[in-house]
Amino acid sequence: MAVKTSRRRGHRTVPRSAAARARPEPAHSGEGSRAAPVADVVARARGMIAADERLDMARLSAELGVDRTTLFRWVGNRDQLLVEVIWSVAEPLFRECVTTAHGSGASYVSRVLGRWVSGAHRAPEFRAVVARDPERALRLLASRNGELHRRMVVAVEKLLRQERAAGALPHPVAPGELADLLVRTTNSHVWTDLVTGDRADPVAVQVAIGLLLRPEGAR
Repeated sequence: MAVKTSRRRGHRTVPRSAAARARPEPAHSGEGSRAAPVADVVARARGMIAADERLDMARLSAELGVDRTTLFRWVGNRDQLLVEVIWSVAEPLFRECVTTAHGSGASYVSRVLGRWVSGAHRAPEFRAVVARDPERALRLLASRNGELHRRMVVAVEKLLRQERAAGALPHPVAPGELADLLVRTTNSHVWTDLVTGDRADPVAVQVAIGLLLRPEGAR
């Protein structure tokens, strides 16, 4: 028996509560067989960084009881592992910002990214990565062509599509392009400031994002 569905035209969607919002899914995942060893490697790597130690691939492979070839097959080289470590901190932090921010449309997205800037700037593991090797950190964190940038764009694009589908965020720019612009804007207030030692300004981020999300501002 077919189930009938009803559609309501001309009805403006009521903004959802923060708790009801869909959380962004991780932008990267491996095969099921890789999940456990990768998670273990990332956890051990995070422990090294938290202890202010160098991320040592030889030591990791020895602790895991595998050769370095196997370790590289699981997580790639040292830089790729560092990306996984950073993302393991960044992704849940971003999800928390998505679920705790209130509002809808442009104001909601700007609050999410403002909270993200504030939270990321305070995260001790981000600071530890930057303190250990500022040049490498800036290359991995702030590069527009880097994996971290790509993952953040995917997460923000999902957020934009979510608000657009709810009728709360009309905008002439395609969600993917707009997400890239928003991530580049927030990056300048997160990663660059971390490296230079400047203080993050979440309010400035919210204002900038709000302006970028005005439909007339994109023309």
